[in-house]
Amino acid sequence: MVHPDLVKGFIAAFHAEFDAESRTLMAYVDGKLETGDAREVEAFLETSEEARELVAKLQGSGDLLKETYAMVLSAPRVDQDTANE
Repeated sequence: MVHPDLVKGFIAAFHAEFDAESRTLMAYVDGKLETGDAREVEAFLETSEEARELVAKLQGSGDLLKETYAMVLSAPRVDQDTANE
């Protein structure tokens, strides 16, 4: 099982590497852009192979993170007060 702090560190490093264009593409992948902005990104993706590759990587990493968090969130909770009894 992947430790949640490791995932958080990965996410922080992942975000730190990206410039404004990459953050916009990430917002697009996450469905966080307004309709007009999303259309602009889609037009840009038609002309940029590099941007399409980055979107594919972002989508893949998002799927990995969702899988990871699903395992963490579905695990039984341990009450720290009673765990050592």
